[in-house]
Formats: sequence, structure tokens, C-alpha cells
Amino acid sequence: MQLNVRQAILGLLLSLFGVAVVSAQSVTGAITGTVTDSSGAAVVGAQVSATNTGTNDEQKIPTDPNGFYRFTSLPPGTYVISVEATGFRKTNVAPQRVSVADNLRLDVHLEVGAVTETVTVDSTAVQVNTDDAQLGRVLTDIPNLPILSGNAGRNVLNLILLQPGVINAGSVGPFSVNGQRAQANNYLLDGADSNDLAINVPDSVTQISPDAVQEFRVVTGAFKAEYGRNSGSVINLITKGGTNQFHGVASEVFRNKSLNATPFFQKVTPGGSTEVFANGLPRKPKFNLNDFDAQFGGPIIKDKTFFSVSYLGFRRSRGVSTSATVFNDADRAAITQFGTPAAKAILALVPAVPGGGNVLFAAPVDSLTRDQGVARLDHRFSEKNTFSGTYFNEKQSGIAPLAFGGSPLPGFGEIDKTNFWNLVLQDTHIFRPNLINEFRASIHRREQNGVLPINKTTPASLGLTGINPDDPAGVGVPYFDITGYSGIGNTYQGPQARYDTTWQYSDYVTFIKGKHNFKFGADFRAYQQNQLFDFLNSGYIYFDGGGTDGGEVKRIIPGISSALNDFINGYATEFDQSNSNRQGYRDKFINFFAQDDWKVGPRVTINLGLRYEYNQPLTEINRSIAAFRPGQQSTAFPTAPVGLVYPGDKGITDSTYKSDYNNFAPRVGVAWDVRGDGKTSVRAGFGLFYDAPVSELTLQFLGQAPFGLSTLQYDILDYTRPYATSANATANPFLSAPSSVVNHLTTPPLRLSA
Repeated sequence: MQLNVRQAILGLLLSLFGVAVVSAQSVTGAITGTVTDSSGAAVVGAQVSATNTGTNDEQKIPTDPNGFYRFTSLPPGTYVISVEATGFRKTNVAPQRVSVADNLRLDVHLEVGAVTETVTVDSTAVQVNTDDAQLGRVLTDIPNLPILSGNAGRNVLNLILLQPGVINAGSVGPFSVNGQRAQANNYLLDGADSNDLAINVPDSVTQISPDAVQEFRVVTGAFKAEYGRNSGSVINLITKGGTNQFHGVASEVFRNKSLNATPFFQKVTPGGSTEVFANGLPRKPKFNLNDFDAQFGGPIIKDKTFFSVSYLGFRRSRGVSTSATVFNDADRAAITQFGTPAAKAILALVPAVPGGGNVLFAAPVDSLTRDQGVARLDHRFSEKNTFSGTYFNEKQSGIAPLAFGGSPLPGFGEIDKTNFWNLVLQDTHIFRPNLINEFRASIHRREQNGVLPINKTTPASLGLTGINPDDPAGVGVPYFDITGYSGIGNTYQGPQARYDTTWQYSDYVTFIKGKHNFKFGADFRAYQQNQLFDFLNSGYIYFDGGGTDGGEVKRIIPGISSALNDFINGYATEFDQSNSNRQGYRDKFINFFAQDDWKVGPRVTINLGLRYEYNQPLTEINRSIAAFRPGQQSTAFPTAPVGLVYPGDKGITDSTYKSDYNNFAPRVGVAWDVRGDGKTSVRAGFGLFYDAPVSELTLQFLGQAPFGLSTLQYDILDYTRPYATSANATANPFLSAPSSVVNHLTTPPLRLSA
């Protein structure tokens, strides 16, 4: 019965809003103020207009019985405020800059005279927020701010650290706001979702060219009800649009190794000179970085249609200093004389150290190529209807010679390829000066195919005929871990691929009635993620000398370690391998809100709002997930340990947890203009906030039985055939690829596709 009541509440909300349209927020600003005469009395019915100086777009509204006016849906830009009233001179106020989510205060005093006379007032809007309890600020003129071009280019989000309450969060996310988790921030591009939902970090907005950004705002504190999805902050980036004047800019940041210092270990290695090693290789690694872009915009049809386009290119090529402990001349001689054919083949992959030592210094080239385009179109169908569209695309390709979990030796590493694209469409319709509708539809996609091995030498070509990589696309050298030496081989975590898509629809209605500024909205977001995660695809082989020390290896070669003696004789302590894991995650999010900014008096504004958020439980299309219920025996997999249960078992949904229908988020705020001049404000607020779940909650299920297989063979007499010659000998489960051992449920296995 309780579930039916919750479903009824959700259905009622759906019917009230009448549209299934998460995370989009308004991309406009506001100008408010009062119009008074020379005595300070309110001027009722004065006609106030706001004209965008770049596009000549104009909005008009009359003052209310208190002389108050409010423009609530002004696209970011520069505006001239004009006021006309019978018996008074027309008054124009100097241009004012309006940014996204701004609430500018601009009071106008009229002079008695004929309306044909015009007065121009050189006044600046008060920047103190006297309208709500929200915190945060806007950053404009982005290209002229100091943004360092680092190893991945320029990141405009680094400027967020200039704001109070924001700190660098390190590897878990770009930053943390007001003590919230680094993954509790909501990123928007022109008001539309731009989050990487796998771990909830910024998606394409991290990559965007500074010359393509007009401004961005960070909203923190007690958000209004229109903001949701996360509890930390909302970051809304607005792309640069065209105006009636053509404008453009081009720039390049260039760096090379001339001014770089020589890395310490490169510098102190004996032999050679201060410039080169004994073998003639340069001590200072290569470093070339080119970061260039161009932006151009203007009118297509004056006062009606405008465009803006930008291009960014980035090229990085640098040497990454590394050192590795490798075979010395005596080790190499022993392998050459006594080693198995496989040991000799693996030796060929390891560079020799000049002079016969065992410490190898190198600087393999690490590279990244980026090509990005951003295009925006704005069109006025009429004075009451405007449309805008934004398209973003970036392609990246990189080579990382020192991949995580891989060998520090030259010749290994990974290749990574990523493609981002966003499309945002928005329509704004002014039905009446006090009734405005904003509709937005967007889609963004991330196509990532990475951790591909640079060295694709197959196990079979090295003589390892008993090792079959489960994913043929990720075939490469197995990882050899010999105690006392650096690892040999590709990273054991790859390939990894993701194809993520987010669809989003939103609709906002603003209605002004007397002292009340009402806003209602609804959002819908659907997310899908198809994922590949290979772990130990070509195998991990471990040598610790156990065979020699335990008497399993009879031939003892003098002058070498026990671990190397095992390797030379074909004995391995352990062999691990896993299958190719493929998942398909699906999720939906539905949000609604109602908000009232109530101007109780000339100095006090109360913000009242209620938000409802429904985050559908995360599911996997093959139902390849598990849960723990103490004492329950699975019927879907009767041989599973007691307590480990799966979708299809009694009480276990496809997501393993129940839907949460009670995520109501009330918001209350108050703003007090202490002196009535807009220069001093006291504000307070309260709200409840919810974070959206991330898809990496499911990582714990990767490779786990019965949906995955991880093997462990030990005491292996011949590591070229680890399954057949180990102490726990078994049939090789990876003779077909992808392995048939995964996804035993009724749904057919997922095959990764774009």
C-alpha cells in the first residue's frame, strides 16, 4: 500500500507539470529596481525597456503599484535600460553587463519634463545580491584571465579555485566546494547537462576553448529550487554568441624544452657530459607543446540571426623521464645461454644498459592531439520568440608510454582515444511581459576507447602457446613480474572503453504576479553507458624464486637470483588471467520544482521553493549484478554462497535496491536590503539536497562470478602452458573470445558497440 501511495504522488506531479522534462537550469540573468520621481515617490505604470546593445533585442515591462520592475529572462550581454512615463523626461541608463544568474539592482529617478526630452544617466547597477540567499559569482572575459596551458591544454574550470570555499580536490575530482565531496558538483553547458555520470566529474566543459566561453557562474550555498542534482555547486558555462558586429580572435601558446630544467636523476647519472648520457642520448627530455585557437562571430541577418564559431588545436610531444631495473650483462648472458626459448624471446623486449649495468634511464615520448570545434546560432523569430543552438565536438588521441600498472621500460604503454560531442537547443517565448517559457533539449555523448596496448606482440609469438587473451583487440605482451626487476609488459588494466549518451529535456515557466515572481520547471534525463573493462587480458606471470628455493627447479645457475633462475628455467609461482567484462548500464532521472521569490516589502525578499527528484535505480541490461542478503540462498544461482543473491531471486529487483520516491527538497531563503540602497545585504537560507548515483557503483561486480572469471594458477612448471602445468591444472577457459563463461542469465551477452 505504501508503494502505491508513493507512485500516486509521482503520478500527480507528472500530471501537474504535464511534461517529462534533470539538471538543466536557466541561462539568463535579471535586472530589478524601482522607478521614482524627484521626491522619492513611486512612479506607477512607467514603461521600462531593456535593450541588448549587441543584438538590439528589446524587452518591455511596466512598473507595478510600488514603482517596481523586474526583467527575469535576459540572455547574458550588455543592456541599456530606458524609462518613459507621462510628465517625465525619458531616461536612459548607461549600459549594464548582465551575466548568467545575475540579479542586478538598478533604481531609476525620473525628472519632470516632456517625454520628448531625454536624459542619459551614467549609473552602474549595484552588484550586491539583495534578492536571494544563493552564493557564488560569475567570471567573464575568460580569454584574458591567467589560464596555464598544461599537459592537456587550458582548462577554464581551474578559475573556479579563485572563489571562496573552493579547494583543489586532487585525483578524486577537480575541486570541492564548501566541504562537499568533489563528486557533488553539477556541470552545465549553456544550461544543459555536461556531467560524466560514471564518476560525476565534468565532461566536455573541461576541454572547451577559453575563446569559446563568454562567461561562467558558480552557484553555491542555499540554492533555489530550480537547482538540484547535487549538493556542492552548480557550474554553468555559457558559450560566446554573435552580435551585430563581426569580431574574432586568434592565439597560440607555445612551449618547448629550452627553458626547462634537466630532471634530477637524468642530471646526476654518471658518465657522458652535462648535456648527454654516455650513449649519446640527451639528458633533457623532449618537450614541445602547441596550444592554438581561433574564434569568429557576427551577424547573418542584422538584428535577427547571429553566429559564432571557434576552433581549438592542441599538440603535445614530450619525453617522460623514467628509470627501470633491468637485466645486467651477466643476467643477459645467463638467459642467452640457459634460458628457455620463451625466456630468450622476452629478453629481446628488454633494452640493454650501456656499460652493462642494471639501471636503465630513458625518456619515451608521451603525446596528445586534440581538435575541437564549437558553433553557436541565435535567431529571433519575433520580438517574443528566440531560438539558440550550440554544437560542441572534440576528438582526442594520445600515447602514454608509462601506463598505470604497466612497465617503465620503453616500448610499452597505452593508446587512448576519446570523442566528445554536445548539442543544446533552446527556445524562449515571451507570451506576455510577465509570462515567459524556456524549453531546452540536449544530448551529449562520450566515446572513449583507451588503454589499448602499444606493444601488440602476441603471447603465441613469444612461445606462450597456452595463453589466450580473452579480448583479441587488447592482445599484447603478458605482464612479467620478476622479483628484483622492473615489470615487463603492457598494463594489466586494459583495454577499457565506454560509450555514454545522455538525453535531456527541460521546460521552465516564469510568471510574475504583483510581489511574486513564480517559476515552475520539470526535467527529464535518460542515461546509457556501454562499457568494456579488460583486466589481466593477456595474463600476469609472477616469479619470486619459490621454485628454486623450494626445490621444484633442479637446475641452479650460479651468480643469479632465485627469481631469475625460475624465469630462465620456465617456472612461475603464479599466473592470473581474467575475462573481457562487458556491461550496459541504464538510468533515468525526473525532477520537478516550484519556486516563489516574494518581495514582501521594498527591502525584504523571501525565497520559497520545493523540488522533487526521482532517480531511477541503476540497472544493467544483462542483470549482471549481485547483492548481499544474510541467510538467503539464491535460486537464480543455487551454487552461490548463502547470502549472495541476484536479480530474479525473491525480493531482488533488477537494480538490487528499491526505488526512492520521497526525495522532496524544500528551499527557504531570505534577503534583507538593510538600508534600502542595495549596498548592504543580510541573507540566510536552508535547503535539502540529493546527489545522483554514479554508474561506477557497479565496479565491484566486474570479473566476479558468475558473470566473470578470474583464474589463479600456482606452482607452474612451464609458464608457456600455465593451465596445463600448474599444481591446480585445469582446462584453459579462454579458448573462445569473448569467453563464454560470462553472462549466464537468460539475457544474451552484451557486445560493446558505439
